[in-house]
Order: sequence, then C-alpha cells, then structure tokens
Amino acid sequence: MIGRRWLTRTMLGAAAAAQAPGWLSAALAQGAGADGLLRVGMAASNTTLDPHFQSNAPNNAVASHIFDALVTNDAASRSTPGLAESWRLVDDTRWEFRLRRDARFSGGAPFTAEDAIASLRCANDLTSTSSFRTYTRSIKAMSAQGPNTLLIETDGPDPLLLNSLSRIRMISARHAGATTAEFNNGSVVIGTGALVLREYTPGNVIRLTRHDGWWGPRMPWSEVALRVVTDDGARLAALLSGDLDIIEA
Repeated sequence: MIGRRWLTRTMLGAAAAAQAPGWLSAALAQGAGADGLLRVGMAASNTTLDPHFQSNAPNNAVASHIFDALVTNDAASRSTPGLAESWRLVDDTRWEFRLRRDARFSGGAPFTAEDAIASLRCANDLTSTSSFRTYTRSIKAMSAQGPNTLLIETDGPDPLLLNSLSRIRMISARHAGATTAEFNNGSVVIGTGALVLREYTPGNVIRLTRHDGWWGPRMPWSEVALRVVTDDGARLAALLSGDLDIIEA
C-alpha cells in the first residue's frame, strides 16, 4: 500500500498533508494499535481476494497484506528484495532470481520457484476487465533452476521487468487452478505475507491476523482490521473519535 495517503490521530496537525510511505510505517511511527489491534479505515472496497483477477488500487492494497511479490518498491519506487532476495541479468533477455529460503506460506509449505512460475502464469492467463497481463506480456519463458532459483526469459530487453514483477502476488502452485470464487470464500487465500485472512465481509471489513512465520520483521499487532468507510467525513470522524487508528485518503 505504498504511495497512498494516510492519517493517524496524531498526524492531523502540521503533517496532515504529508505523504506517508505506507500504512505500516505511518502506524508504527505513531504507535497506533497499541492494544494489539490495528483498525484501518479504507476509502474504497476491494472487489475480490483473488490476487490475479482484477488489478485496481483497493484489490492490490488488500492483496499486499496476504501475498508477497518477488520484488518490492520502496518509497522512492526503487526495486528492493521481496521473495527474491537477489537477482542478476544473465544477458539481454535472461534474468536469474535467487529466492528466499526462509519464506513460507501461512500453511507451512516453503515458497519455491515452481510457486513463482505458477503465479506468473495465473496473472498472465486470467482474463478480466483489468488484467495483470500488462506486467507479464514480455515474459517468453520461465524455468526453475532448483527450488530456490528462478530463470525468466523475456522476448526482448525489458528494463521494467523488476517493476512489473512487483505488481504480481505469489500464490502456492497447489492453488494455481483455483477459481476466483474459491479465493473470495477464503478457502485458498494462503500467502507468504505478513498477515493471514481470518474473516472477509465484502464491502464492510477484512479481519487479518499476524503471520508469525513471516520472513520479514515481526509485526507488533496480533490483528489488523481493514474497515471500508467510503464517506470521507465519516472516515475522518471515526479517526477523531478513536474508532479507527489510521485512515487513507
């Protein structure tokens, strides 16, 4: 959720118009959710929990909590390691990615190159009104060089490949054939991300719990609630009254 505008109660003074680097860093800086529950006010509702079905800001923001990407973008839009801890350009069209050995899905299975290949194929093949194919169309071939090494070949030099890969969320290869309906009912929402799905009420709230096996730094909250409050005034009022800890937009 990097690049969106967030406010906490203590930011409403001089820094009210500042662009926060993301809800996580904003919440950490302000000590939000000190009781172990972080309540986030969302300006728009997501339309699906399928990370590859429809690319839009609310969907991608929600997916980013549960599903990691191979590459992440920092606040300055620089490519930094995600599930890929390093990479190198073998030649003009081939990229080699070394995957984290400590990354595991919330169900306990390790993340492998086969999972990455299955995820990228899903993102490319799934047809929707807002497809992720924009980010995968240059990929010509993929192969696993062992469980922790992924080789991607593009159809020509693609200097934007790392940025494109930051847009694609990784799922288990076991769930590559799952339907969008199965994602939306929560049965296959299993990622390597910092949070795990607990409850999904479309248009209302998404409740997430901490993934204690996440490869990243331990999150200070045991639970995060993403509440949809589309009215700007109501969202701000909920922040000021203490019903929400942090809001966007």
